[in-house]
Amino acid sequence: MKFYSKLLGTLVLLTSLLALVILCNSFFNDKINKTYFGLGLMGIYFIIHFAVLNRFGFKETDISIKSIKALLFTSSILFIILSMGILIPFVQEHNRKSKIELLSTMKDFGKDENISTGTFGSLKTKYENDKLYYQVNLDIPKKQLDSIADFSIQLLDLDGFVISEFNLLTSNNFSSADKGNILQLHINDNLKFSVQDYSKIAKWELLRKNK
Repeated sequence: MKFYSKLLGTLVLLTSLLALVILCNSFFNDKINKTYFGLGLMGIYFIIHFAVLNRFGFKETDISIKSIKALLFTSSILFIILSMGILIPFVQEHNRKSKIELLSTMKDFGKDENISTGTFGSLKTKYENDKLYYQVNLDIPKKQLDSIADFSIQLLDLDGFVISEFNLLTSNNFSSADKGNILQLHINDNLKFSVQDYSKIAKWELLRKNK
């Protein structure tokens, strides 16, 4: 029984340390799972119980081996669950950062034509610091300028549903060039965006807004 008692005491100590880590993280992370928080409190109970009554299993007691094995099984399950409570958020955060690093690479969505004005546009984007950064080039026929109030971009998912829409000519971050019958605009700006929505973007459309 002494072997099982020591093994249980060691396992309870490790479980309690995991519980302390989870409880400490709970003070700095509002998104911590309430289940893991509750199990963390249970782990603290284990450490107090064994420290006071069993000295982590290194004190001779009259607890039956059956009870020791039952506690060993219970603490093993608790240890596994608490380990998952630490490892799963770590893996999720690692995957999130890896995904964001991938999204921060410039992506070329190609060209689109606004048929009603004969305007051609191209779009490139990247994602950083919770923002969508975009570069847009527009080739606008000068004869259409008097009828155009603005252009907007619709960002669409794979099925063609609109994820977001934003105006272009209201931006202050653009430059222009006169190319004969064509006015070229280069717009380089950003807007607040969620990483979930950004990852859904599959295509785009250039839309005209009349005066």
